[in-house]
Amino acid sequence: MIPYDEAPDESAHFHYSVEFIVLHHRLPVAGVDDRESIQLSEHTVGGRGDTDIVYPQLNYFLSALTGVLFQRAAGWELYRGARIASLLWGLVFLNFLFLCCHDVLRDALHAAMLTFAVAFIPQILFLSSYVNSDIHSLALSAAFSYFALRTFERPSRRHIWAWAVATGLFCSAKYNYVVYGVVFLAVLIVGYRQKRFTVQVCRRILATSAGMALLLSGFWYLRNYRLYGDPFGLSTLRAILVQTGALVTVDHPLTRQMFRSVAPSFAFGVFESFFAEFGRMALSLSNAEYAMLSLTITLTLGSLVLEIVELRDRHVLRVFTGFLGFFLINLFLLLWFSFHWDYQPQGRYLFPVLMPFSVLMAYAVRRNPGMVRYVYILCGITAWLLMLSNAILIQKYGL
Repeated sequence: MIPYDEAPDESAHFHYSVEFIVLHHRLPVAGVDDRESIQLSEHTVGGRGDTDIVYPQLNYFLSALTGVLFQRAAGWELYRGARIASLLWGLVFLNFLFLCCHDVLRDALHAAMLTFAVAFIPQILFLSSYVNSDIHSLALSAAFSYFALRTFERPSRRHIWAWAVATGLFCSAKYNYVVYGVVFLAVLIVGYRQKRFTVQVCRRILATSAGMALLLSGFWYLRNYRLYGDPFGLSTLRAILVQTGALVTVDHPLTRQMFRSVAPSFAFGVFESFFAEFGRMALSLSNAEYAMLSLTITLTLGSLVLEIVELRDRHVLRVFTGFLGFFLINLFLLLWFSFHWDYQPQGRYLFPVLMPFSVLMAYAVRRNPGMVRYVYILCGITAWLLMLSNAILIQKYGL
């Protein structure tokens, strides 16, 4: 296993959230229970404190639960047991991704290949190996997407309730996944326009989803409002970033040099950490390997887009247009947040696009079977990345 704290901010995630819950039998309060982290960050270049405490704590609560269970049952160290929760979330993502692909493709083999191509990207496997607040959000996005597809195909009461529960739980994901609100509305609008949903069905979906969101995730936002004065805790987050000097504003020195020197490195940082960057984001592939990966991905996706346009399949074109809009929204939010709040050139903030991309690929192959070759290419890329990543980890940690 990856040694403790050989992952981005794992010690902060574990110490100020998971371990705190176990030791104090209550949830931590941002700006109070992480004061030590904030004080240390004030004297550290790029320090930002443990700002993740303002996020819903469902994931950390479950990590604390698995940590205690494995500590008592097997004598494991608490952090190792807490990592089991991340592993379980990774399995949830894997299974719901396959169900989505299979539901669209209706071909188990190609659905499994597409699942491998996406779920086994080394960075996603890495997320499943340590305590963090990203893998559970990715898993919930997969569950949300699957039940959205099932409801879109057949809006039965059972499917509507299942989608509502998934939506309710999804509201406890990281805030960058709020963009799935666009997907929720798109499913309703398209379903209504295609006469799959009646007005009554739309009302039922909205009512049950709102009810489940309040029931399953409302506590976190009510708690934030009571403690920090707003449902998302953004005022406290901003105060912590200001205190530690990590807040990026128009007058910040970082912003003034952003377009001269930082922007290119930002793009490379996002790309590299989307696929394979380990340890504390310092253990990575060689420059030549990243260059080869960049060229291969560019050629593959460029060819895919050109073929989608040339085929002139209006159904696939509509799904592609929707995906492109969703991707651009995610990219804009990443850029805006990094250049105005907290500089985070990390690929995991674009992981919300993985489920829509998988659905697009599955639908394109279903409509045009010849496009399955792109699934083979993506599988080859993922397999190549896995071999390179395993070699790096074995060399570093002797696994």
